[in-house]
Amino acid sequence: MLYWQLSDGHRHYDLTATADRETLTVEVTGADSDGRIIAHLNGTIPRADLTVLARLLAAAADPGAQPQSMRTPPVQRGRSWSAEETVLVTRLHRDGAEVEDIAASLGRTANSIRYKLHALGLGPRPGPKQPPAYTMDDLRQEHPNSHRRWTPEEEQRLARRAAEGATVPELMAEFGRNENGITARLARLEQRP
Repeated sequence: MLYWQLSDGHRHYDLTATADRETLTVEVTGADSDGRIIAHLNGTIPRADLTVLARLLAAAADPGAQPQSMRTPPVQRGRSWSAEETVLVTRLHRDGAEVEDIAASLGRTANSIRYKLHALGLGPRPGPKQPPAYTMDDLRQEHPNSHRRWTPEEEQRLARRAAEGATVPELMAEFGRNENGITARLARLEQRP
């Protein structure tokens, strides 16, 4: 698990990344100086595609760039699910990929992915999307200490509790932080001399 923070006094960004041999899972959260969420990205990408994604983001950031079409597999409606597709949709979902990204990679509609995830017991019955949290207050309804600075005492207690064998869900409840907040801080503590 890798963790970075970047702040320019007006904006603050946190990036958490987990990598395996084939994929990179990232979460990026940005807040303005008042603590309002201004950016939130979360997903998984094949490591082999990082260069392509970097070029795409750089092109999108260029104010003079002209939009270009992107090729994705054509959507084929009404076709049966193969065993390989079922394994792939399960793995991508568990890795945190967004439904739309899974759909694009399989050449299926986002709704077909939602219904398949529901059939596999991996997602809710498809329906209206819930609006994302836009403020720190919204995020802190579930995790009261979300995106708050860690105190040295909290870090010491976290390290001690992890060494005692506390699970990540137990630490999340105890410290009022989400999974990425706990695992990123543990990884950071392990890197200290």
